[in-house]
Amino acid sequence: MRVARSDAVTLNPGVSLVLEGLKISSGRYGVYAPKGVTLRMRNCTICGNDSHGLYIDNTDGNQIPVVIVYNSVFVSNGGSGVYMHLYLCGNYWCPPFLTLRNNILISNAAYGVQARYDSALGGPERVNLDYNDCVGNLTANYHPAFLCAGGVYSCGGHSISIAPEFVGGTGPVCNKDFRLDTGSPCKDAGDPGMGWLDPDGTRNDIGAYGGPGAQRFYTNPNDGPMVRDLELPQGMVPKGETFIIRATGAVR
Repeated sequence: MRVARSDAVTLNPGVSLVLEGLKISSGRYGVYAPKGVTLRMRNCTICGNDSHGLYIDNTDGNQIPVVIVYNSVFVSNGGSGVYMHLYLCGNYWCPPFLTLRNNILISNAAYGVQARYDSALGGPERVNLDYNDCVGNLTANYHPAFLCAGGVYSCGGHSISIAPEFVGGTGPVCNKDFRLDTGSPCKDAGDPGMGWLDPDGTRNDIGAYGGPGAQRFYTNPNDGPMVRDLELPQGMVPKGETFIIRATGAVR
């Protein structure tokens, strides 16, 4: 008998939480978001979970989850990258409030983004997707609930479905290097707004290593330290004499 694993991250109903800069793996779901939560995720990698990378459980029209995810990677999960459960509002199935921007959803075992529904769909204004790279998901990149597959929820006019060209690396998929290679089509392809810029001031790079939240790991982590402040304690140094420079550095 196989014992089901617990979720890697499980939220309690009604809580507010921010997840950033994390690798979330090896759970039943990567993140389980029930009714009434407010969840913000950025610069996360959600990989190798048994089922969906992010499960949004919208079962109560009075406690609708609010989920905002940007600059993250959903890769090689056993279900869909992002799955949202809808609730019945009148004669329609209605979604949570969901925003997905500047994410990569790739090689998940079902869909990149999936919605559960049994009949007509409602609430398209609650779903905001754009500037994502959704590619190589085994069933399809988008579930039929989405406009690009015949439904009503928009996929975003600036989203792409192109191999992102990660730097790569050896070992299991969750240990690979998900930084973008130099020629990646996801470089400078994210949201162009001022609030989305990369730490170096250029346009947003789609994926977990782009956007304003990537300042801690934006450059190559194998580079040497970055010098930020220099101080020359001596006010005057005669010609030919030695002097000391004090510097403050930071790991890239």
